[in-house]
Amino acid sequence: MSWSIASLAGGTAALLAAVLTGQAPRSAVAVERSIAALVTAAEAKGSRVGVFAKELDGGRVLAAHRQEELFAPASNQKLVVAAAVLSELGAGHRFTTDFALRDGVLIVGAGGDPNWRSDGEHDPRTLLAGVARRLAAARVEAVRSIEVDARGFVGPDRPASWPRDQLHLDYCAPSSGLLLDGATWSVELRGAADGAPAGARLVAPWTGYRIEGVLRCTNDRKQGGRYKIAERDGVLALEGNFWSRSEARVARGACADPTGVFLRGLRSALDDAGILVHPDAPRTSLELPGISTPLAPALVRALRDSSNVDAEQLLRALGAARGDASFAGSLAALRDALARSCPDGLPEGLVLADGSGLSRADRCTPAVLVEVLCATAAHADAELVLAALPRAGIDGTLEKRFLGSGLEGRVRAKTGTIAGASTLSGFLARQDGRIVAFSILCDTSGNRRDAIDPRRLQEQIVAALDGARG
Repeated sequence: MSWSIASLAGGTAALLAAVLTGQAPRSAVAVERSIAALVTAAEAKGSRVGVFAKELDGGRVLAAHRQEELFAPASNQKLVVAAAVLSELGAGHRFTTDFALRDGVLIVGAGGDPNWRSDGEHDPRTLLAGVARRLAAARVEAVRSIEVDARGFVGPDRPASWPRDQLHLDYCAPSSGLLLDGATWSVELRGAADGAPAGARLVAPWTGYRIEGVLRCTNDRKQGGRYKIAERDGVLALEGNFWSRSEARVARGACADPTGVFLRGLRSALDDAGILVHPDAPRTSLELPGISTPLAPALVRALRDSSNVDAEQLLRALGAARGDASFAGSLAALRDALARSCPDGLPEGLVLADGSGLSRADRCTPAVLVEVLCATAAHADAELVLAALPRAGIDGTLEKRFLGSGLEGRVRAKTGTIAGASTLSGFLARQDGRIVAFSILCDTSGNRRDAIDPRRLQEQIVAALDGARG
């Protein structure tokens, strides 16, 4: 069954048609009892479960359990950010990076654009080469220096509550006013003969790093997995062993200095165009067109792929719109937007620590998340967010979930998993034609060995909301 938010107006007619054909859904009481039984069984084995679900057409509540209690939302936090960006910035928002020559100095205006990625239409090598070509076309042969106008992208590049021992990993990539390839680097590794060095090639970004050191290939598979790649001052240092018979694999990590990588890429583009960076260059001034990209690709990566860095860049776009793209300023903008989505006020104790939900300090309630979903559904451009959500059994982080349930394609929801929390919030297109907004937040920190799988529990609850037995 395919559906869209635009079809919600037909919900009542669809329900009447179902009744007339003898296909009426189970009563709300029966659904609530089924969910209560599932939740009771899970909580008896150490989980704490919050559930809230209601129909968008009419607002009838179908399930409510601990809906006002605070939970770690994990990546369901991304729904809050996506809704705020839609309401505050609009579907037509574009990220813009500006370039201008001022008295011979090339000024780069930071726009926090997360879309400059080597695998898409906004390839950074192509975009920066375009800047260099425009300078060359204006007969600029040299610039005195390159400077960055941060435009509010100041302060720490990550929330303080992120896991400090994981900051080198790609999913902990820093946020920045200028960044290439999601502020990560990628190196392709290939096996070679026993004792020979493994092949190592920088994949992304295309420049800005130098690879040093070697990984020595070995026929010992266990020893061949013992290697590391450490980033230091633009150098990716290889150390350890690599299995000689391994297929090509790509190792990724977080950039230590995204702005520095961006500027090294810009210098490379200037060099390719024959433009020098020299303090004695003429004091030329020149306006250059900015480079802008749309909102949709970042939303897709944040929601469908659960990209943390894209969520943080979206968060900081909220702050940038108010002139303060620091984390503090951006979180203040997010709280204000969230308050407008919750007319009854925000619950005491709600914590907005980041935009991605990676922080274990975040706290939200199932009721708030459902209000966010309802506000999103009511927006004129709701399809932008709806299209970015993973579809059960089809794509994104739901590709392998709900398989064989009959719910494939009828659930569009955001998953979330961090230590001690498993979450799922989104929309269900019921068999009767109604759309249900739901949030299921599981605190698994107290789980016993015989605990119920929270992901299975979430799927069973959604199946109960649909009127099916799961």
